[in-house]
Amino acid sequence: MRYIYPMALALLFNSCGSDTTTTTEQSVTNYSNEVPCQNFFTTNSYEPYTCGYMNAIENRDTFGGKSIKIAYVKINSKNEESTEAPVVYFEGGPGGGAIENINRWINSPILDEHDIILMDQRGTGFSSPRLTCPSSSNLNISGEREQRKARLLECRDSIAASGFVSSQYNTTNIAKDAEALRGHLGITQWFVYGISYGTAVAQEYMRQYPSATKAVIIDGVTSLTSGWYSETISDHAKAFNNIFAQCSRTRECGVAYPDLKRRFLETIKRYNDTPASFTSEGVTYTYSGRDIDYALFSLMYSTELIPAVPKLIDDLYSDRREEFESLISRVYSGLSTFADGMHYSVVCHDFGNLELLGTALSNHVAYPEYQALGLLETSYGTIDACKEWDIDKADPTFNQNVVSDIPTLLLSGELDPIAPPANADSAKTNLSNSRHYVVTAAGHGASLEPCGQEILLNFLNNQGREPDNSCL
Repeated sequence: MRYIYPMALALLFNSCGSDTTTTTEQSVTNYSNEVPCQNFFTTNSYEPYTCGYMNAIENRDTFGGKSIKIAYVKINSKNEESTEAPVVYFEGGPGGGAIENINRWINSPILDEHDIILMDQRGTGFSSPRLTCPSSSNLNISGEREQRKARLLECRDSIAASGFVSSQYNTTNIAKDAEALRGHLGITQWFVYGISYGTAVAQEYMRQYPSATKAVIIDGVTSLTSGWYSETISDHAKAFNNIFAQCSRTRECGVAYPDLKRRFLETIKRYNDTPASFTSEGVTYTYSGRDIDYALFSLMYSTELIPAVPKLIDDLYSDRREEFESLISRVYSGLSTFADGMHYSVVCHDFGNLELLGTALSNHVAYPEYQALGLLETSYGTIDACKEWDIDKADPTFNQNVVSDIPTLLLSGELDPIAPPANADSAKTNLSNSRHYVVTAAGHGASLEPCGQEILLNFLNNQGREPDNSCL
């Protein structure tokens, strides 16, 4: 089973540097007319929204290649007289669409004073093309290392056969698309907001276009300086160990689910030896212990579902599978619009120089109990595939921390399994006007939790100055 990115279950003033937008870049982008919002979503009223496509060139360096379309939605502020800068939001993944999650934003308190701009990144959502892998490559199970590698290379070949160039679907080009969209919408400056992989886009945007960036909010921070899958190995193991430790420290959990780590490891081994199956809506799924591991890890993205993980482990240990299987069917359905081809194009291009098998192996050796069960084998398969993807790699400067004095708010969930607080600490190193807050007991996307949202709103209302964080 592939990872869920992000929320598949639930779930900006002065700076160092100068802008890189050129007249040539702007002139090669042709803008289409607005389109009916019914093209994207259904709601009772379309009055607060402006929807459209922005035409762009696939290769923004040579201004060549195929034409592509970037879908966007502007949700108008509830205050028609507000003069506050809008907020542009970058979705996570890479591969997730922002517009399909519009219900997250239509009642957001951000709209009290700010417009919100949603942009489906190139290769995702309603943008065209949407880069997906063939159904035969759809990674519904974790898979063995060689199986994973073969499927990803099949995905590579499918994208090439379509005439699109994988290497053009990368974070730097997404930032360039966003800058072109800002010009198209006539926006002078905006607040830049990203969650999960969206924080990589936000960091690259603030590096490339500082004068257009009023302030930045990055939540569940993606590190630009470490490999994607090679580092996921240690993050994964640490996330489970955090759950086990938290349960043992809590009397109620510790009594109800004693010796949770041992039960988890025994459960994984048993289901690896004898996989189970279930049918949901006419589709039969077979899952092994590795799939259970990945599914439970994915559930940890959601703050709401983290407390359910110990019970699910105990249920599976006792062969009570109904609740787990109900949740997993929701996981699979939540992946139906995920642009997995775009995901691997970005990972192999942007982080390919850092996806070192030696790093992955050393991270894995530190957790022998997980290694013995073959957990995280899919990470090795992805690293292998990136080596053979034959994709241009990002300029080495991309994999350096951003240097900036733009006001920046960094948020982390204490229990975030995929973007731990250490990622934000690393990103903060050269952000001289930044603040990092860790939201207690939160998972991935702390800014969507009550306390994280309160801090975010205070940061916006204070125009990027230090927010009130008394809710922590």
